[in-house]
Parts: sequence; C-alpha cells; structure tokens
Amino acid sequence: MLALRLLKPREIARLPLPSTLLLTLTASLFLGCKPSMPDRQVSPGSPQAIPLAVPHKLPDETHEESQSQSAPMPSSRKALVIEVLGFDSQQGRARLALYRSPEGFNQPEKAWAKETLEIPNQGPLVWTLELDEEALNDPQVHWAVSAHHDKNSNDKLDKSALGIPTEPYGFSNNPKRGFGPPKFDEVSFSIDSNDPKSTPRIEIKIH
Repeated sequence: MLALRLLKPREIARLPLPSTLLLTLTASLFLGCKPSMPDRQVSPGSPQAIPLAVPHKLPDETHEESQSQSAPMPSSRKALVIEVLGFDSQQGRARLALYRSPEGFNQPEKAWAKETLEIPNQGPLVWTLELDEEALNDPQVHWAVSAHHDKNSNDKLDKSALGIPTEPYGFSNNPKRGFGPPKFDEVSFSIDSNDPKSTPRIEIKIH
C-alpha cells in the first residue's frame, strides 16, 4: 500500500512548479479541501515577464497645433482681377492679353502677359494676376487688356475678307465699336496698388 505524507511548506517551495502543482492538487483531493495555487518564487537570473508598452496618445491640443502649423496660410498678396462676360457657349477657349504700352498693342505675341483659359459653364471667366511685379505696382504705368472667344481654338481672332472680326471680342473700359480696333488710350488704366482696401478689378464684355 502506498503511504502518503504531507510535506512541509518549506519542502513544497523547493519543488519545481509542475511538481508543486501536482502535489498540491493530490493533497487537496486527499484532504477534501479546495486547491490553491502556490506562489512561485522567482530566483535571480530566471526569465521574467516583460510588461507591454502602452502607446501614449497625444493631447487634442497638440494635434490641433500640428494641423495649424502644416496648414497653408492664406495669401495676403493683392491681385489684379479681370472678369470676362458675354460668352454664348463653352465651345473653344478664351484668349486674354495684357499690354503695358501702345507699342505692340493688340498683338498677342507682343503682350506683357497672356493666358488661354477654358470657358466656365456659368458666371464670368476670371483671370487673376498677383501684384508681385514691380511694373504692376507702379501707378504711372498704364495697362490694357484684350479678350476674345476663340471658338475654333486656332489661337487667333478670325476675321472676314474685309478684316472685320467674326468671333466675339472685347477690351478693358468696354469702348464703343468703330472701324478698326480701339486706341490704347481708350482702353488703358492704371493700378493703385497702395490702397490696401481695394482690389483692382477690370470687367470686359465681349460681343
């Protein structure tokens, strides 16, 4: 017959974990008591559990500050805004030119600046030039703008055999139509860029 004896707590602590667990369960069943897990003593040099690092959440105000630093600041530069009205369709493109002297006026290849833009489906066509050029900030310089609806996208103003334009066109100051193109003085204007409350805006009606 197998003889069992109860071990002392000191003897149980020296046993490895599997033997301690088995002995504890056996003794508990023999004595009819509820089993309890013995505390395991960790000896120096034995592997220990490493606590997991919990990600640190940044405060909301830090995130908002980061967003405000990365967001582009609105531009405070002034601009010359040119609006063109009177398009009867979206066919083709709009061609605009900016001139700064009578020499070469109404000759797009000699313009100080020019642009070709798609025609919007509603509202005026807008051409914006930032006033960051020295010439644009000089109130002594006079400017003129021409615009025309290039319906067939051939990059020129079509004319009849008599030299009369067959495509809608217009100029700054919207002068009255006559024989031939208007003179530079009729359509010219100056820019007062020193007034911080005003935005130079030119409206052209083509027909």
